[in-house]
Amino acid sequence: METGVDPKNLPVARRQGSLTLPRLTADDSFMPDCGRVSTALWRSQRGVSLVEIVLVLLVVALASTAFYAYLGATKKSLETLNAERPLNHARIAADLETLSAIRNQLDVYHAAHGQWPPSREVVAGLLSPAPRFQCAGNDYTYEPATGAVGLVIIDASHC
Repeated sequence: METGVDPKNLPVARRQGSLTLPRLTADDSFMPDCGRVSTALWRSQRGVSLVEIVLVLLVVALASTAFYAYLGATKKSLETLNAERPLNHARIAADLETLSAIRNQLDVYHAAHGQWPPSREVVAGLLSPAPRFQCAGNDYTYEPATGAVGLVIIDASHC
């Protein structure tokens, strides 16, 4: 057996034309000269197992399913709101027309009697049939001193 030196100055054992690499000891590392890595630490580190990868993929799949369902519900809610928006504006417009008819009756009363009706009950007696407002919960307000009338709900988003 003949001993030689390789180009990197590492001892190499030669046996009749074959090249045998030296055995690594516990102090040797596979890392270049950027610092020694403890062999015990290197041997204790393990890779990610297949079970861990499957669990992570399962959690991601469940989270994405829940997020997709949330987006679907949000989209459905927005479609419902957008579909009802024109109806709400139409309801407010109809209520404003009803209010205009009430104003006309008040103007007729004022012209005939020279004063505004003294109470809301008198105004209700003037209106036959009683006004029906399209927006749920809407009604008119009346100020006897000035004869001013108004709507309780004037915003279409609250209708």
